[in-house]
Amino acid sequence: MTTVAIVGSGPSAIYALQGLLKSAYPIQVTLFEAGDIAGVGTPYDPRTNPIEMLANIASIEIPPVGITLLEYLTRCPADRLAEIGVDPGDLSERAFFPRVALGSYLRDRLSALAEGASERGHAVVVLTRTRVVDVIPADVGADVRYLGRGRSMSAQRFDKVILATGHTVPSARNGAQAPALPSAAPNARAIGVFGSSLSAIDLAVSLAFARGSFADGAYALNSGQPPFVITMMSRGGRLPEADFFCPLPARPIDGFAAEDVEAAMEQAEPGSLLEAVFAHFAKTLGLADPEYGRRIGLETLSVDTFADAYFAERDAQEPFAWARRNLEESRRNHRARHVVPWRYAILQCHEAFGLCVDKLDENELKRFAGGMKRVFADNYAAVPPLSVERLLALHDVGVLKVVKLDGDYDLETDEATGNSTVTSDGTAMSFDVVFDARGQAAALEGEFPFPSLRMLLMANRDLDLDRGGGAIRIDANYQLADGINPLRNVWCLSLPFLLDRKPFIQGLTSASDMGKASAEAILSDMPEMTSQPAPTLASLIDVVAATETVMLPKGAIVLAPKAPRANMMA
Repeated sequence: MTTVAIVGSGPSAIYALQGLLKSAYPIQVTLFEAGDIAGVGTPYDPRTNPIEMLANIASIEIPPVGITLLEYLTRCPADRLAEIGVDPGDLSERAFFPRVALGSYLRDRLSALAEGASERGHAVVVLTRTRVVDVIPADVGADVRYLGRGRSMSAQRFDKVILATGHTVPSARNGAQAPALPSAAPNARAIGVFGSSLSAIDLAVSLAFARGSFADGAYALNSGQPPFVITMMSRGGRLPEADFFCPLPARPIDGFAAEDVEAAMEQAEPGSLLEAVFAHFAKTLGLADPEYGRRIGLETLSVDTFADAYFAERDAQEPFAWARRNLEESRRNHRARHVVPWRYAILQCHEAFGLCVDKLDENELKRFAGGMKRVFADNYAAVPPLSVERLLALHDVGVLKVVKLDGDYDLETDEATGNSTVTSDGTAMSFDVVFDARGQAAALEGEFPFPSLRMLLMANRDLDLDRGGGAIRIDANYQLADGINPLRNVWCLSLPFLLDRKPFIQGLTSASDMGKASAEAILSDMPEMTSQPAPTLASLIDVVAATETVMLPKGAIVLAPKAPRANMMA
C-alpha cells in the first residue's frame, strides 16, 4: 500500500486528499495537524475568525469537495446555520458567507473523505495536536519526524510527502502587532491598522462588533461604550472595491489564455519578457473594452505606468466617497446582471499573466511587484458589498478613517506605556495600539520550518549557478525542484513560500488547483510503486495502538496520537 503524508489539514490538504483518494490502487494517507481542530485552515478557523468576518469568495466559486458549499449549507439544520452566522434566506450561489461557515464546510468534507476512504480500499489517518518538525528526503520516500501529544519525538517513513501548511499567523512587522481578536484591544480608543484591504476590513469590523452593532446600513455604539477611532494606513490610501458582477467561474479570455502567454514568452528577448507579456495584455484589454482603453490612454501606457492610470480616477476622490459610489454601482450591476468589460477582462487575464513571473529576472520581478501585481490584486480581491457597507457606516459616525502613508513612514512604540506613534510626511499620529493587517507575506527558503529540507534546498541553490534569489523552487506540479540532492518525493503547497514567484495563488480555487496537481503527480507514480511490499498487519496494529480515536462531524473516525509507547523512527 502506497503511503502519503500530508503536513497540514486545511484547504490545500483537503483538495490533495480528495485527489489522492481517486487512486485505483490502495493508498494510505496520513494528515498531520499541529492544532486540535482538523480541516478548517487558518483563514476559516472559528477560534481566530469572529462570525462577522466574511470570506471574499462567492459560493459558486468554491471548488466542491464531494458536494458544493451551498449543498452543504442547505442540509444544515437551522441551529447550525445560526452558529456559523448564515441566514437561511441568504442561501444562494452568489452569496458571501462568514469565514467560519467555510471552515465548517471544509471540516465536514474532510470527515466525509475519511469516512468514505475505506469503501474504496484506502485508509485515512488524521493526527491532531501533532507538529511535524522535520522532513528528511531519501532515495526512496522520506522520513517525517513529529512531536505528538505526549511531546516525545517519533518518525515514520512515507513514500510521498505533501507540505500543505497553508497560511501562517503573521508575525509583528515594523513594530506593529499581528492581527488579533477584538479582545486584544478592549479599551483602546485610538487604534491604528496597517493595511486597508480585506484583512484590515475584517479587523476593523470585528473591533466594531465588539463595541456596537450594525443595522440598516448604520452603526451604533453599545450603551456605556466610550468612543473610539480606527485609522487604516496604507501606501495607496485607498479602499478595495466591492465585488463586481461577472460570469463565474471566470472563463479564459480570447487571446490571453495560458498558451497565448507561453507563446509570447517564447518570442521575448532576454530582459524584455515583462514588456512582451504586458504588450499582449494591453492589446487584449483594448479589444475587450475599447472605451476604457481610450479613457485611460491605454496606447500610451507601459508596464511601469499602467498601475498609475488604473488607480488614477479612484485616487482623485476621497476614499469613502469613491467607496459609496462604487458600492452603488456594484449593487446596480448585480441586479441587472451587467458585466463591466474592463473589470472582467483584467480578472480573466491575471492567472495567465502570472505564468511569466517565475521567468522574470530580479529587476523585472521588482517592477512587476510595483505595478501590475497591484492592479491584479486589487481586481481579484474585490470584497463583499456588505463589507463596504459596514466601512461606510463606521466612517459616517466618525469611527473609521483612511490615511495614505509615504514611503518613509516611521513607527515608534513607547515601551513603558505601549502607545505608538506613526509619522508620515511630517505628520505624527498617536495610537493606543497598532495592528499589522496587511495579509499573508511571502517567505523565503531560509525561513522554511523543516531543517533538513531547508538545508538541502539551500545547498541545491548554491550549487546551481544559474539560480538567483531565495524563493522555494517547484515544478509545474508543485514538486520540489530537482537538484543534486534527492527531493523528488516532496511536494510543497505551503503558501508563504510560493508567493514570491506565484503571487496569485491565494484562495480556495488555487488551493484546489495545487491539491489536484500534486495528487495527480503522485498517482502517476503509483503503477511503478506497486511492487513495493505492503505494510504488514503487525505494523498497522502498532500505528493504531499508538493512537486514540477522535470524532469529527458526521461521525467519521480519524486518529490522533496519544503518548507513544515506543519510538517509531524509521
